Amino acid sequence: MISEFIRPVIRARSTRRAWIAVLATGFALVPLFAHAEYEGPDCVTHRGHVIYQAYGYTHFVAIENGCEEAVSCRVRTSATSAEVRVRLDASSSKEIVTRRGSPAREFAVTLRCETE
Repeated sequence: MISEFIRPVIRARSTRRAWIAVLATGFALVPLFAHAEYEGPDCVTHRGHVIYQAYGYTHFVAIENGCEEAVSCRVRTSATSAEVRVRLDASSSKEIVTRRGSPAREFAVTLRCETE
């Protein structure tokens, strides 16, 4: 049933326009993540991601402590020189904002954690 609607649309438009639409849609769906560098226990996981809001990108770093002990972490990103210190209790997680209104949609995370 869907093919009945797609065929006339594809015939009506040039192949070039159809490919441009497919490629544009595919690129729009690419998630925006951050590159990461990590030092610390294997039971700590993290990821950085961005969301476009109002006047720029907001950079988030999510940290999850799967250890049986509390950990303290130092977070630094390529978008800001300030270091953020975070303490996580055993089996807990936190998401922190490292920058708001950034023109950069990609950033690198440097995370260093140690058990307490």
